[in-house]
Amino acid sequence: MKTIILTAVAALMVSGVAMANEHEGHKGPHAMEKIDTNKDGVVSKAESQAFNDKRFDEMDTNKDGNLTKEEREAHRAVMKEKRAARKAAKAATSAPAAQ
Repeated sequence: MKTIILTAVAALMVSGVAMANEHEGHKGPHAMEKIDTNKDGVVSKAESQAFNDKRFDEMDTNKDGNLTKEEREAHRAVMKEKRAARKAAKAATSAPAAQ
């Protein structure tokens, strides 16, 4: 039963990354390529766990091993700012030059 749950969780995480990548219109490095650290074309359980551990550690700002609502919201705000900055930068580079 534990194996089934872990497999389902891993599948959801990978599909979530794929959907997020699709939402971005496949711009920039593909999310799966970031997770597939050995570049063998598949994401292993270890690669997926390492990716998620890194994300958790980035969000756990006080390093107590727990994520609070405040830490999640702060991380979400930072990511929102980064997306807005990327969008603005892209708009600036794709805008026609003024004559």
